[in-house]
Amino acid sequence: MNSYNELHTGRKRSTVYYWLDSDTGAALYHTGVNEETTIPFFGDVGAAETYLEQRAESGEEEQYGQYSLYEARTKKVGDAVDVLTDQSGIEDFFADD
Repeated sequence: MNSYNELHTGRKRSTVYYWLDSDTGAALYHTGVNEETTIPFFGDVGAAETYLEQRAESGEEEQYGQYSLYEARTKKVGDAVDVLTDQSGIEDFFADD
């Protein structure tokens, strides 16, 4: 995967990578698509490592030494429309089978 946009497109399972500060539990966010979206995930290890190296080269290397790279498997578990439909009580109008 080469971009954040491809992480959750149609496939039931994806793998994402993110930098996590083990002391604080905070993820290292980076600005993504057209500088509009802040995201912590990378599509591959190489992209995650390149990003960290670039940040460290900006003179803040000691700030990033505590981060660890994590791999996470993502799986779609639901859609907002199902949650919103359930909460609105629309199912109350359907006859029980």
